Amino acid sequence: MTGEISAIACLRQLSIGSHSDQRQPFYPLSTEEITAIGRDPRCEIVVDPLLYASVSRRHVEVRPHSDEHEMPTWWVCDLNSSNGTYLNGKRLRGCRILMSGDRIVLGQNGPEYIFECDRGSG
Repeated sequence: MTGEISAIACLRQLSIGSHSDQRQPFYPLSTEEITAIGRDPRCEIVVDPLLYASVSRRHVEVRPHSDEHEMPTWWVCDLNSSNGTYLNGKRLRGCRILMSGDRIVLGQNGPEYIFECDRGSG
């Protein structure tokens, strides 16, 4: 099925502010289709422009990659955003492969996501 959503990988958005009891948004990732994040309402993950004006319209993409003999992997790619994308605290240039636990921040004080991937036996 095209665009199948994978239960093995997701982005979890960290809470905004100090409300630790606030539910963290959870975004399953497709094993076949790109997930775009930004202020543009056509993105798969839309960022609130009133909270995060420094996030670009199409800021970053998470791109799946797989071949028939390996588990899928996901790449995070900055789309030449004005305020940058940070992966584990370092400015991202181009694309990098994601590992479970990686933290993605859009801009210096933008929304933060944690990449989670379950590569258990299956």
